[in-house]
Amino acid sequence: MKIKNIAHFTSLLRSFGYFAILGLFGLITSSLGPVLPDLSIQVSTPLNVVSIVFTARAFGFLFGSLLGGKLLDRYKSHPLFAVSFLLMSLATIYLPFSTIMWQLTLGVFFQGICLGFVVVGASTLIVWEHAENPGPWLNTQGFINGMGGFFSPLIISFVIARYGSYSFSYWFFAALACVLAAFFLYVRSPKIRTLEEKETREEDTHTNGLVYLVAVIFLLYVGAEVSFNGWVFTIATTAYSISAANACLLNSIFWGSMAVGRVIGIPISKKIPAEKILFISYTGSVVSLLVTILFPGSTSVLWGGTIGMGLFMATIFSSLLMYTEKQMHLSGKKTSIFFSATSVGGMLLPWVSGQIFTLFSPHAVKGVVLVCFLCGLALFLYITKNIDSKKFLTKTNK
Repeated sequence: MKIKNIAHFTSLLRSFGYFAILGLFGLITSSLGPVLPDLSIQVSTPLNVVSIVFTARAFGFLFGSLLGGKLLDRYKSHPLFAVSFLLMSLATIYLPFSTIMWQLTLGVFFQGICLGFVVVGASTLIVWEHAENPGPWLNTQGFINGMGGFFSPLIISFVIARYGSYSFSYWFFAALACVLAAFFLYVRSPKIRTLEEKETREEDTHTNGLVYLVAVIFLLYVGAEVSFNGWVFTIATTAYSISAANACLLNSIFWGSMAVGRVIGIPISKKIPAEKILFISYTGSVVSLLVTILFPGSTSVLWGGTIGMGLFMATIFSSLLMYTEKQMHLSGKKTSIFFSATSVGGMLLPWVSGQIFTLFSPHAVKGVVLVCFLCGLALFLYITKNIDSKKFLTKTNK
C-alpha cells in the first residue's frame, strides 16, 4: 500500500511538472505580440519585417518538435527537459539585448527549439501518465496554458509601466525556466510507452493517412490561434484606435476566455465525445469571428468576438488530441508530427497575416483566421465520415 501511494504521488508530481511546462509555454508564446512594436524600435526595423520573429520561433519549434519525437521514444525525458529549460532561459535572457535583426531572429529561433521539445514531451507524457482517461488532464494542461497566455500581456504591461521596458518580464520568464530545469533534474522520468512490434507495424501501415490529415488540422488551428493572438494587439491599436494598455488587456482577455473555456471543458470531456466537442467548438469560433468581420467599426463587437473565440477555441486542441488517441496509440513520434505541423502553421500563417495586414487592412487578418477555421472543420468532417471505412483503421477494427 505504501509503495502504491508513493507511485501515485510521483505520478501527480510528474503531472504537475507537465502542467507547469504548458503554463510557461503560454507565458512565452503570448509575449511576442504585445512587445512587437518595442522589438521594431529595438532593432530599427519596420513592423511588417520584424514580424518574421513569429516565423523564426515557429521554425525553431518545428525542429524541436521533430527532435522530441525521436528522443522521447528512446531516452529518459526529464534530464532532457532540464537541459532544454536551461537553454531556453539563456535564449530568453538574450532577447532584450538584441539590437540587430539577425540577433533577435536567432535568439527567438533557439527559444522555439526548446519550446518545441518540452511541449511535445509534456503533451505526450501526460497521455502516457493517464492513459485510461487522458481527457481531463489534457484539458487541464490547456487551461494552464491559457492562464499563462492570459497573464503574459498583463505582466508585460505592468513591467513596461513600472520600468519603461519589457526586459524584466522576459528575465522573469527565464527565471521560471530555471526553476523547471531544477524540478525535472530531481523528479524521476516515466516509463517509455512500448508497443508490440506487430501492432506498431499494423498501426503505421493503416493510420498514416489519418495521422497526416489530423496534422493538417493542427496546422490550420494553431496558425489561426497564433495569427489572431499575435496580431489582435496591433489590429486593436490601428484599426480601432484602442490604447496600448487596453490592447494588452484585449490580448489577456482572449487568453483568459480560453482558460475559462478549458475549465468548462474538463467536466464536459468526461460526458461528451471529443468529435462532438470539436464540431461545437469550430462552429462557435466561426460565428464569433464572423461577427467581428461583419461589424468592423464596433469596438464592443471586437471585444465580444474575441471573448467568444477564446471560449470556443479553448477545447479544439485537446479534443483533437483525445480524438486521435481514441483512433490510434499516441507515441512520441506521432505527437511530434502533430506539433511539427503546428509549428508550420505558427510559422506560415502569421507571416501571411502580416503581409495581408500591410497590403490591405488590419481587418484582412480576420479573413485569414476564418479560412483556417473553415478548412479545419471541413477536414475534420471528412475524417469522421470516413473513419470506419478502409481508409483508416480504428482500435475497434483491430
